[in-house]
Amino acid sequence: MPATQPKPYAIDPGGGEAHWFFGNLVTLKAAGEHTDGRFALTEFVNPAGSASPLHVHHDEHEAFYVLEGTAEVHCGDQVFSVAPGSFVLLPRGIPHWHRVSSDAPMRSLVLTTGQFEQYVIASGEPARARELPPPAPPDMGRAAAAGERFGSKSSARRPRHHGRRTNHNSSGFPRCTPATTSPPRKSGSRAKTPDRSAS
Repeated sequence: MPATQPKPYAIDPGGGEAHWFFGNLVTLKAAGEHTDGRFALTEFVNPAGSASPLHVHHDEHEAFYVLEGTAEVHCGDQVFSVAPGSFVLLPRGIPHWHRVSSDAPMRSLVLTTGQFEQYVIASGEPARARELPPPAPPDMGRAAAAGERFGSKSSARRPRHHGRRTNHNSSGFPRCTPATTSPPRKSGSRAKTPDRSAS
């Protein structure tokens, strides 16, 4: 049983604790401390044309839902072309990276387990303005140290991809590993998510 019962709250549009992380603007909507560590929800804004480093999560799956912009997502030996309304599942243990293909920034909601936001905080810095940070090389030493603590490993290189391409409009949910069946569709209620300042 949790030591304390999580408290309900809502965040106004544009609200939440903001961080600069690998050249992106990341806003924390729900942190593990508000969900008994069950999940964390963050909003990512990635610059137009930017690419994430190759990385792998050892302890958690990652999922994101695209709100604005387009990207090419590489996971294992597959490539997914995603657009607003696309959902992507990136299972733990499979190296992945993505490149924003639109002329404008990509905005997405990222769902992970409840310690990913701690990796963002440890690897990045508090945003000095609620906008994309000035271009600067990432501190890979700092990221590596944070990765050791929170189970994420990044590489400074971006790999060339020779795998097969999968469009985001293909039947069923896209997967990063071969599957004979699509994950079941589940219905659920919409919920509002908390701000770190609420607790």
